[in-house]
Amino acid sequence: MQSNNWFNKFKNIQRKRIFLLITLLTIFHHISSAQKDPQLREALSTMTRASISGDIEGILSQTSPRIIESMGGIEQATKVTKELYFSLIK
Repeated sequence: MQSNNWFNKFKNIQRKRIFLLITLLTIFHHISSAQKDPQLREALSTMTRASISGDIEGILSQTSPRIIESMGGIEQATKVTKELYFSLIK
């Protein structure tokens, strides 16, 4: 029973790390390129505002379609992102 509880905690930690990694990489990518391109600066601003306010749709609107597809589509990406975002708040 304890090993299952440990596994669930580990699984949640892994999800949080993946979510943070994707968010940070997205923001870093935009920051490194945004200095030259106004469109990228706007995308970075949108992603930052969405991340701070908890706007899941806003976060996903600025996420690469390839990442969303690898997460299992928009519905699954929305579900996973909500779970991870709200687990970070806790």
